[in-house]
Amino acid sequence: METYRGGEVRFYRIAGMGHGTPVDPGGAAEQCGTAGAYFLDTICSAYYDTRFFGLDTGSPPTPTPTPTPTPSPQPCFTATNYAHTQAGRAHQSGGYAYANGSDQAMGLWNTFVTTTLRQTGPNYYEVVGTTC
Repeated sequence: METYRGGEVRFYRIAGMGHGTPVDPGGAAEQCGTAGAYFLDTICSAYYDTRFFGLDTGSPPTPTPTPTPTPSPQPCFTATNYAHTQAGRAHQSGGYAYANGSDQAMGLWNTFVTTTLRQTGPNYYEVVGTTC
């Protein structure tokens, strides 16, 4: 092994080694891999790389957690069943109102019955009761 620039660069010269990834099959700490095409039975380069960069001490790194996206609030609408149909959130059939998309029954289609709908997708509404 030769070092350059105060040890910042290390050069390992291995006599007779061809072109490939150096591995050293076995179970010891300085051994790794399986020899095969382009995986040469010489030294375990991964072992020496981890030592050079100081990765052979301490605990193994933990993966960075993936942030969970904050769901955007789903809009709610409270109105009479007649107003919901006029706004395109519901439709009527036989004197009754039904939420668009889910087809949930909302009650009589008139200006006296009030329903709260939550939009859960494009032109998809669900009945949520009195509060959202």
